Amino acid sequence: MYASLSFGEITFYCVTWVSAVFYSVYQLWDATHFMNPNRYKAYEVGWSISVKDDSSDYEWQMWVPFLLFKVPWLVSHFVGAELVRRNNIELLPVWYVLISAIFLLNYVGAFATAVLVMKCALIYALHLLRSRILLWAVCVTLIIGYNMGDIVDVLSLERREHYMMSVCGSWVLLRCIGFCLDALNASTSTPRPPMPVEFVLYLSYCLYLPVLFLGPVIMYSDFQVGLKQTYKRWTFPRILCALLSLLRYVFWGLVIDAILHYLYFNSFVMIPKTVRMGNWALYGYGYALGQFFMVKYVVVYGIGSSVARLEQIDAPHNPKCIARVHLYSYMWRHFDQGLYLFLLKYIYLPCCGHSKHYWNKLFASLMCFVFVYVWHTTHFAILIWTLLNFIGVTLEGLGKQISASAAYRKWEDSTFSPQGIRRFHALLATPIFMMSALSNFYFLGSYAIGQVFVSRLLNDAFQHNLYLFSICYCCCQVSIEVNNWEQRKVLEAKLKSQ
Repeated sequence: MYASLSFGEITFYCVTWVSAVFYSVYQLWDATHFMNPNRYKAYEVGWSISVKDDSSDYEWQMWVPFLLFKVPWLVSHFVGAELVRRNNIELLPVWYVLISAIFLLNYVGAFATAVLVMKCALIYALHLLRSRILLWAVCVTLIIGYNMGDIVDVLSLERREHYMMSVCGSWVLLRCIGFCLDALNASTSTPRPPMPVEFVLYLSYCLYLPVLFLGPVIMYSDFQVGLKQTYKRWTFPRILCALLSLLRYVFWGLVIDAILHYLYFNSFVMIPKTVRMGNWALYGYGYALGQFFMVKYVVVYGIGSSVARLEQIDAPHNPKCIARVHLYSYMWRHFDQGLYLFLLKYIYLPCCGHSKHYWNKLFASLMCFVFVYVWHTTHFAILIWTLLNFIGVTLEGLGKQISASAAYRKWEDSTFSPQGIRRFHALLATPIFMMSALSNFYFLGSYAIGQVFVSRLLNDAFQHNLYLFSICYCCCQVSIEVNNWEQRKVLEAKLKSQ
């Protein structure tokens, strides 16, 4: 935990950062007034004839109808699961497989459902050979096949179902890998259930309906613990808590829909005027891309995770707001916690082995990002995003390695006060934070959009970049303050529990 700064200094950082965000988003909104929505196919009639809706975000346009279609199925899944848990908990995995199979048959038909189940069966059969290398090789090949569309193309689905099955395939593969590696890593003295029973358990995890298509990844160990939880009586406070949790994500979904009626930033990918935007509007555009992406995943992850938690299955936390995160490592740890835990358990720690040497950690980190690149599709923009993220995490790790040395600590303690150390660290983190933002523009926008931001940064006047650097420095200080506040809460909770 860093030292606390004076109230006046913290207030200055917070006001500067929040004001910069609001002003840049206002400039972005103002920039959209110079566009004619009727000229672009990305705009549709929205809540009123006079206001157009930006429909250019492909993911959101696919996800919303799917989520609405899925609602009655989730209700059926949950009610059935609670009845089974109350009467015969041993049959719960069977119910999970059954309801997911019926949903898939209804949504994509018998052939696509059979292909998905056969893929799961293939990976299960491979793990019986007890070869981790073969298991990884086949799974990575299947991931590439899904991303390139080769596997889903044979299913002859409509555009929307084709896209959703491509996404579903990638998520299911993560769960297949997790289950099989857990089985291989289990002690030989640990008794395993009969193969038919274990296969049903495997399918119930891989095809678990609340997170089947859109995630997040629930670790198999957490899923297994949830399956064993006995029926818990539904009291009024529990029902109210469940409803409020789900209504929270409905609210944020409506907020996204409202924003798309007034901020047309998603369509800027197709509009050359992006390049000619003023600095503040461009900063607002970059912020809006990241914030919109975060809220989208809060909604889709939140709905699936909420249903899982209602079933007493421990699901990953929601993504943390990007406006309060300044470190690469923290973003990876807390934006998609499920994916982070998957990478940590099945790639990073096995690659590190028992050694804590820096080079082992660097190699393990590289392997994680190679997998991230393959899993997110092997496009050039994704390669740049992954590479910059790897560089950022590596620089952070190198900084921690240096700061842990006795010589550096002695120099830092003799040079700075505790408050000065915090300011110095925020100063060092600022350029890395800026690189993090730039890398995300390749991922969230496109290669062309990423190049627009890089070109503007390299060619802009020194004073403009200095303003941007100062604002980013304020963001780093706000992030540190929020982290301090969270750590204090944890410490207070521990003290109260003692």
